[in-house]
Amino acid sequence: MPKKIYFVYFIIFFLGVLLGSIFPKNYNFLPKSSELSNIVKHTFEDEIITEKTRIVCFTYYKKCGHTRVFDIPVQKYIGQKFTDFEKGLESGVKIEKFSSDEIIIKKEEDSYCDDHYYIGTKDGFVSLFKGVPGEPSVIIEKTDIPTDVLKEEDRDILERGIVIKDREEFYKILEGLSN
Repeated sequence: MPKKIYFVYFIIFFLGVLLGSIFPKNYNFLPKSSELSNIVKHTFEDEIITEKTRIVCFTYYKKCGHTRVFDIPVQKYIGQKFTDFEKGLESGVKIEKFSSDEIIIKKEEDSYCDDHYYIGTKDGFVSLFKGVPGEPSVIIEKTDIPTDVLKEEDRDILERGIVIKDREEFYKILEGLSN
């Protein structure tokens, strides 16, 4: 008797495999990625920016690895929908979230953030600046070390600017220049 049961199970299994291969079902019921982005955009399109919407921008600075987060004033965007807002963004800015409560955008910049100092020259003296070389910067401290007493190699480096983290690093480099 047990042999008959095994035989019946085998026949049922064999018929199931045979019918499954003859009449395959399409189980691909998940939307394709292109369809999914349209679904997401459609839900965004229902939302409108109001005076209560918070717009948050995350900016990642590639050269220093810092991320700055700041709010963008909402006034000029009030009444806009997703597509209008998206069209007004600069190239490379990505919308991470869009709702009438909050909009989150992200962008990357191939530069340093504003939290940096650099050592350069001002009026023939080694100086500390807030900012990055080649950009408008604020002079923080002008030393009494004239650039004409430095090695030519050091003068060239200072002309280009040395990006540093803080004043402590500034004083360490000054110590090396004055030796």
